[in-house]
Formats: sequence, structure tokens, C-alpha cells
Amino acid sequence: MTHLNNDNYDSVNNASTVYSVRNINDFLYLSILPDDRCNFHCSYCYSAKGRSDRQLSFDKIKVILDYFIDNRRINETKLYITFLGGGEPMLSWKTVKQSIEYASCLAESQSIKPQFEIVTNGSLLSEDMLATFVKYKIQPRVSFEVLEKIQMMQRGMYKQVSENLLKMSEAELHPQVRSVITPANVKLIPEMVETLIGRFPAVDRYYFDPVTDKNIFTGKVRAENFFKQYISSFYEAFDIARSNDKILNCAMLQNLKTRARRYCHGDLCLTPTGDISICHRIASPAEKDYQHCVYGKITNEGKLRFDQTKFAGLIEEDIADKKPACQQCFLKWHCAGGCMVQNRTYPPEINEIVCRFKREFSTIALSKNLISKKI
Repeated sequence: MTHLNNDNYDSVNNASTVYSVRNINDFLYLSILPDDRCNFHCSYCYSAKGRSDRQLSFDKIKVILDYFIDNRRINETKLYITFLGGGEPMLSWKTVKQSIEYASCLAESQSIKPQFEIVTNGSLLSEDMLATFVKYKIQPRVSFEVLEKIQMMQRGMYKQVSENLLKMSEAELHPQVRSVITPANVKLIPEMVETLIGRFPAVDRYYFDPVTDKNIFTGKVRAENFFKQYISSFYEAFDIARSNDKILNCAMLQNLKTRARRYCHGDLCLTPTGDISICHRIASPAEKDYQHCVYGKITNEGKLRFDQTKFAGLIEEDIADKKPACQQCFLKWHCAGGCMVQNRTYPPEINEIVCRFKREFSTIALSKNLISKKI
């Protein structure tokens, strides 16, 4: 999913265009996966097959930072750096902190303002972590299922995560909550929003996206029922959030805000192996599409190497212009061909249901005029 976060625009017809990455040097966003380790065993985890003790060294992260934060590469005053999994980035906190400090100093020397994000399961939060988040104005994005029964079923450590979320809020870090919607909680989205409002009032932005898991949607009827329920529950919860000055969002609403030729702009993603992947969700050699998605690497000698030809091919995959089914769809420049991972995860009959779901969901958003609101 794209990291773009342009919060205000007037209408779909006037939607801003996502910056288009055609060349590796165009990237404004960098994703760093410090490790393949995790202290959770989430039921729907897309990277579970890649679990290992592998960790990135700071020396390799420094190489990508030296490339990324460089006015000779791109003349921009803002660059965006996200630490995420992979595994759980906070398990490699010493390296993450060292990287943040180095990136901040490097950016300051070139009059660049870096914006850092950390995607975390929220179970680990030391005083040093909290102080670093505050110092560098890092916004945590906490993966959390909100309701104790669902958190314990799908992720675990409810008490630790909820306490840490409150600590982040008290420190005025404005954490976001991101929940994965599965058949277990699809009917509970309104209750999740009400719980966030009541227990975590300082959290004002929620992202609830449907799970991507081929093992869950093994039949068309089950998939159709799930997505139908998601639409109903999401919009009920959306109204609850809006009436309490909170923002409930998801990838589809976010993508309606922009016009794009590709679902996401692709990734400049440094994996725990030191490779560069087009997608942060495909970041381990244990995953079947890994070799297909890797277009660069940091060598043992500390050199950054890119395969420009391979990148040019990857960035042209899964775009709407190359899909016959997209040509007459009103979402052509918003869905823009769909997520590469989702397209590769599901068989054609399930992807067809997903496309129908996106059209139905977006039609309601347009009829409610939600696109002109701050979402």
C-alpha cells in the first residue's frame, strides 16, 4: 500500500496525481526491514514463512541512507523513512535508533527534513524508545486488533500493547492504529471504533483493511459474504468515527484521493538480507516471489547495486493500462490495477470478487460524498 498521506482534496475529478516512479532515483520513500524476527505469531501474517534470526547490520543501512538522503540524487526538502517488518523492528532497536540518528544528521547537513515512521506490533516500548520517538517526532503505526478477544486470538499480548498505546498517546506522539479485518472481526468493526473512542481517546486515526490470505478465502461464497459484511460494518463504523471527530480509513478510501497508473508507487525496500525489493511484503528468500521482486542489493563490500532493466519491468507490472478488465472500470485510475501481492495471492475467481467489492465500496463512498471529507 502506498505511503502517501495527502489528507485534503476537493473531489475525485480534481484528485491529485500520485508522484510516479519511473526511475529508481525518483524515490521519496524508503522502507527498511531491520530483521526477520518476531515475538508474535499472527494468524494471517504474510511474512511468517520468512522467519529467521537474520538481522540487518547498521553498515548496510548506512549504505542505503547515504544513497537515499543525497541532494545530488533528488532535489527535495522532505524524504520519508519507514522501519517495519519483516519481523518486529523494535527487536532490533539499537540498530534502528542508530539509523534514525545517522539519517537525521545526514539530512540536516543537506537541509532536508526527514519524516520517520515505525510500524510496530506495539508490544515493546522502553523509555529510550519513547524518548527517541519524541525527539525525532516519529509517528508510530501500531498494528492492534483493539478488542481483547480478537487480539488474543489473532495476535496476542493485549495488555502490553494497550498499555504501550496509552503511553504513546500520553507522550503526544499521535499513534495510528491499524487493524486487519478477518472473518473473526468483520462484524465487529463498529465495536472496535467505539472501543478506541472510549479507551484510547487520543488516537484519532484508524486504518482497517481486509486481510489478504488465500487460506481464508478458499471459496467464492465465503469471499463474497466476507466482503459484503465488510462494506456494511465499515460504513456503520465510519459514521460512528466521524461523529466523534475521528478518522476511519482504508486503502480504498485512500486511493480514491489520488489518480495513479499503478496501485502503489513501488518500494525502495531494504530487506534483512541486504537486497532491494519492489515490495516490503515480499522481503524474504523463503517467499516464492522474492527473486522476482528483488532488483538490487548491497554487496559484502558495501556497494549498492541496482538492476535498472529489471526495475523498469517490475514498475510496469500490474498497471491498469495492461489489464483488459480495467479499461472500462471507473476505478481505473484509483485502484490502478490492484495490489501486486493481492493479485498474486488469489486465484482469478477470488480476484474477480475483490474487484467487484472495490467497485461497490467506492460507489458508496462517492454517493456519500466521503471523498470531499478529510479522510
